[in-house]
Amino acid sequence: MVNDNIVCSAMDLLQHRNTRLQTHHAPVPNCLFLGSHFYTQMYYDAGNTYRYLPRQPRGVDVFAFDRVYIMLHHPHLMHFTLACVDMRNRCFFHFDSIGDNPALQEQGVLDHLACWLHDHARNRLSPTDPVFARVADATSWPKRYTATSVTQQRWGSNDCGIMSSMFAALHSINQSLTFDNNLHVARKALAHAILSKRIE
Repeated sequence: MVNDNIVCSAMDLLQHRNTRLQTHHAPVPNCLFLGSHFYTQMYYDAGNTYRYLPRQPRGVDVFAFDRVYIMLHHPHLMHFTLACVDMRNRCFFHFDSIGDNPALQEQGVLDHLACWLHDHARNRLSPTDPVFARVADATSWPKRYTATSVTQQRWGSNDCGIMSSMFAALHSINQSLTFDNNLHVARKALAHAILSKRIE
């Protein structure tokens, strides 16, 4: 089972890959990747009390990106999932390797991210900024829970962190999220990527 440090390292490497692809003008969206600590800090306590984080994630302008990927750690479930804020298409996605636990929908995972984006726009942008008009209604954007439309982890496995990292790696280059859920090769590939500090 992977931990926060490993999935955060994977997200860092995906950020470097996206920057590299953008430099070479590859036909992929411009993406921002955030580790699990970002979402965890959106709460006052261990419960579900949302709070706005005024700082810029990674010190960059989130509104300059086509998509923002956020790794989510749910400690009460010992589970990782992935969220995506699709700025270009004005919607939110939640990718879950166990088929979208109803508890996560009730917790309002995507609702909290919508509130954050709305609050961030009000805090960072002028009402006359064209970008403000595009994102100010983020709380009303469609929220799409993927359910079983993505590959599901094997019963009894602890592969949620690996699979959430793979969801980010594939979705950010517009690839299918259906793949072999025997993740022996994927684990070795992630370990090699972290050691070599590069992901393809």
